[in-house]
Amino acid sequence: MLRLLDPAVGAPGAIRAEKLMAGVRELLDGVRIEQLPMPFTAVATDLLARRAVWFQHGPVDVAVRVSIALPPAITPVMINGRLLADGGLMEPLPMAPTTIVPADAVVAVSLKSARANTHPVAAVRESADPHPGHGGESTRGAAPSNPPVK
Repeated sequence: MLRLLDPAVGAPGAIRAEKLMAGVRELLDGVRIEQLPMPFTAVATDLLARRAVWFQHGPVDVAVRVSIALPPAITPVMINGRLLADGGLMEPLPMAPTTIVPADAVVAVSLKSARANTHPVAAVRESADPHPGHGGESTRGAAPSNPPVK
């Protein structure tokens, strides 16, 4: 397990997670979110805009990489001009993505107490597909696919 750690000197996280994600990419073999047998949404936090970003289309490995970024432990990811990290930083229990998917039941557990005086900010739906020209992470990235979710 230690061989999967790749220290990030001078980065906003101690671990880049590239070695770990290489293994994840190999396991997932290019699977896309829309190919999964059940609806899936990875929720990230845009650290600069301070809003949730939903990944419901595109490569699963990109959505997973964004959702595991926990500064200062694991470096955030720059995709299409958005500095992204785990969605739990902004929204520990993201219920909104579950309300748009038909389901017989939704089970959710929050281990955090309610926050007082918070005002929700509309989420943004993104694709984890590459979108050249937006300063993304090499050729992998997320392209805006829909306007903000209200």
